[in-house]
Amino acid sequence: MARRTRRRRPRSSHGRDHWAAHGHGLFAAESREDGSLLGFVGVAYPTFLPELAHRPELGWRLARRAWGRGLATEGATAARDWALGELGMPDLISIIHPENAASRRVAEKLGLTLEARLELLEVWAL
Repeated sequence: MARRTRRRRPRSSHGRDHWAAHGHGLFAAESREDGSLLGFVGVAYPTFLPELAHRPELGWRLARRAWGRGLATEGATAARDWALGELGMPDLISIIHPENAASRRVAEKLGLTLEARLELLEVWAL
């Protein structure tokens, strides 16, 4: 399958700080058609959840106009393979809202399984 997005490191200071500290983070996903930002995909530590902040999270967030085109699966597959291969990470999690059926399907396609349910979130693990 031809790649439909181009990834680059984000410009935000938070994103740069994560990359500088850990050597990985989120990539900006851009449209190959017009270069517009479609969202983010990559591996970062979920500092917003202290109990999980030590575990690398495989994450994706795309604009609604990018949904249903396989881009989350494509980008997250590349990020997963990079994290497990080149970065040598032993495992990954994804934090997903239980009502987000599309992200749950992406997680399943990537080989993740439901590990735990938190108050408003699910933790999927590889």
